[in-house]
Amino acid sequence: MDYHSSEGTGTAAIQTKIHAEKNAKLKLIQIERLGEGFDCMNDIGAYCEDGAGVELVQLIIGGKNVYMGAETTLAGKESDFTAAIGYQVTGENRLDMNYNAVHEGKKTTSSMTANGVLRDHAKKLFRGTIDFKKGAKGAKGDELEDVLLLDDGVQNQTIPLILCAEEDVEGNHGASIGSLDDELIFYLESRGISEEAAYELMAKARLKAVCKKIPVEGLRAELNEMLDGEERLERSSKMTTEERKAEDARFRQEYPLFAQYPELIYLDNAATTQKPSCVIQAESAFYEKYNANPFRGVYELAEFATEHYEEARAEVAKLLHANADEIVFTRNASESLNLIAYSLGNLVLRPGDEVLVSIMEHHSNLLVWQQAAKRTGATLRYLDCTQDGKITAEMVEAAITDKTKIFAVTQISNVLGWKNDIKSFAEICHRKGCLIVADGAQSVPHIEVDVKALDVDFLAFSGHKMMGPMGIGALYGKKELLESMPPFFIWWRDD
Repeated sequence: MDYHSSEGTGTAAIQTKIHAEKNAKLKLIQIERLGEGFDCMNDIGAYCEDGAGVELVQLIIGGKNVYMGAETTLAGKESDFTAAIGYQVTGENRLDMNYNAVHEGKKTTSSMTANGVLRDHAKKLFRGTIDFKKGAKGAKGDELEDVLLLDDGVQNQTIPLILCAEEDVEGNHGASIGSLDDELIFYLESRGISEEAAYELMAKARLKAVCKKIPVEGLRAELNEMLDGEERLERSSKMTTEERKAEDARFRQEYPLFAQYPELIYLDNAATTQKPSCVIQAESAFYEKYNANPFRGVYELAEFATEHYEEARAEVAKLLHANADEIVFTRNASESLNLIAYSLGNLVLRPGDEVLVSIMEHHSNLLVWQQAAKRTGATLRYLDCTQDGKITAEMVEAAITDKTKIFAVTQISNVLGWKNDIKSFAEICHRKGCLIVADGAQSVPHIEVDVKALDVDFLAFSGHKMMGPMGIGALYGKKELLESMPPFFIWWRDD
């Protein structure tokens, strides 16, 4: 049953009664995709005799005020009821769901699963009841809801209930409610999927899991197309060997190195990335057509080089959501961190002060602070991580003392892959009078980094880890801090 309308408003009321006789099997599919102004009431009642089974598949993706409910009486021995419900509620819309499995017969089984997505200011109530009546020996009932909350304004209520008048039964219920796990987000981002796209992908996955249970191929295809068109990942999984080879060949054409090593599978991107043709050509074009020393002449070519140098600085600032005068070009992240440790270290560190570093740091963000502490008489302290390789805000809170002047920490560990909560760390540091230096070498290439939102004092990264040339890096620093720092070195080159 596919309930949909080209009209935006209206009222729909559906009532379905099912009587499944001995050993009968019924699969009921209901798709509710009414206009956003519709009020919809959908009620199902089912009665199952010995060995009978009812399977319910529902997909709810429309309507303003929607009530969906089903009550199934498992009266006969070894009868069963299965419900798979998918829903998406958006805007100011409301969804009220009430599903009951009443176990009367012996060895009856029920399973109710709901997977949903709430957006904007949507409201949803889910009530799932497993009712074991006296005499329902050996009965088993399960209910589970998984809700993805995409916005702070949503309202969710999940009320699982098990009633039991019989001892020899098994009932289970559970609920998973919340946003996506940070580790999952990082995993998807490391594969080139933005955080926004990751949420969309996981939201649609919940609905598509229900779509797969629809045996009508044409309807299933229509629903999948409506959700997000042809799903790329699903299409990829169905590619033939020849199709995969063709796609791989097209990709490899963008990278000249792979032409030299056609069988190479390169996985060392955390160390450095291969360079596509567009990067190589752009670098070559500069040296062939525009090369001059920026800021060192008033002739046309030098002015061109200066202009494009500053354009590059503006692009880096845009990437980090910073101001152009807060970006310093360096040769790599290591040089940026050396600059901070030497200049900032000499500025703020005194004997008795402390520098805190985590043990998950790359040597570039560790050895420089060892030297800074040795040079200034400060003490270097190490922040350990949990057994599963994590650092929490509570651990940072406990580790930073009134002696701590600088906390140096990676945003994403190159060894463990853990994504630190830099924003929370920065809040703790500033509240306690401490500066925070973030190593963004592994984060900037893979996720959106907003230095203003994070409120970090410094952040360093390298170009060669994100398909740029070797010898290019950048340092972000708050303007007032950069202006206060003494020179790291003075280098005059005139050859």
